[in-house]
Amino acid sequence: MGKHIVTKPFVTATRRFPVGRDVIERDIDGVPAFADWVRLGHVAFIDEAAAEDAAETVLAG
Repeated sequence: MGKHIVTKPFVTATRRFPVGRDVIERDIDGVPAFADWVRLGHVAFIDEAAAEDAAETVLAG
């Protein structure tokens, strides 16, 4: 399972989204829509299992 996080800061009419924040579709209202923020590169999908595997590999050296 994964999650979406903010990769570039952005604001909507009612909220600010800093880098690193977890975000779900219902957090973003109005235009542009959630899918638009993903397409623009402000939100990215992170596969948690893959991220954990990468961290373990780095730590193992």
